[in-house]
Amino acid sequence: MASEREQTDPVEPGRPWGRYPLAGREPLTVTVGPRVLWLSLRDGELWVAHSPLEGRLPSRTETPPVPDQDSESWERWATESPIEEVELRPLLPPRPIVLEPERSFRLTRGAGARVYVRVPLWIQLRIPEPDPLVIEEVPTMTLSDTWWGGSHRGELAYWLPTTARREIRPELFQPHLGVCPLQMWNRSRSELLVDKLLLGVEHLSLFQEGAGRLWTDVSTVRYQGEGVESVIDRSGAAPDEAPEAQLVTPARSPDQTGLRAWTFQRLRGFPGFGGAS
Repeated sequence: MASEREQTDPVEPGRPWGRYPLAGREPLTVTVGPRVLWLSLRDGELWVAHSPLEGRLPSRTETPPVPDQDSESWERWATESPIEEVELRPLLPPRPIVLEPERSFRLTRGAGARVYVRVPLWIQLRIPEPDPLVIEEVPTMTLSDTWWGGSHRGELAYWLPTTARREIRPELFQPHLGVCPLQMWNRSRSELLVDKLLLGVEHLSLFQEGAGRLWTDVSTVRYQGEGVESVIDRSGAAPDEAPEAQLVTPARSPDQTGLRAWTFQRLRGFPGFGGAS
């Protein structure tokens, strides 16, 4: 039997993704950024609970207390086959995200710029054997709902409380964040003000470089001018910044290249939605 320390210590922060044996163990604590999960086998059922850590990142010495067995925090799952282990996989959000650069900037006619966006990931909990079975998906951070577009045309998106950076540094990588490179080109006849933009992360894949760096493929956006939809292409491969990165999670909604969308359209706020400008 595993020791008490092995049973209750959280998995090493920075390497939360992968498979976890559960047979014969007390509740396992896994921290993924500011979200903690508890996993347990009881009478052949998988018990799952999770909670935010109030927006803070846990230290390596912290062990969040396990919820009481009678707590309503637990969800119970009975499966056809016996459960021996579970798998945690990183996923990008299921909706587009609205974001803004660290500082607004302008692209002159024909100019291009590359920015990097850190996107909070979702945790996909699944039973890997004998056939992969998805149990549930949990966001590592709770994002606010917002509306992108106008009253007659638009879409529900997430408001991302972060910034788009012109450069990415090693210390900015976190296990609960995926780095999305976004290449923008101004193909219009006038300058383009980049203050807010829409990123369709549900069409992107995740790639892992080394032990803990997660990247997406590159989104290339070509702005065509006011009142014209931007042309968007996805590379479908690891970015040049991480040529050795391997695919870990395919896109939620794969699409063909040449997708068109109102990427730089002004954001409008509606009652009940966050991120209004």
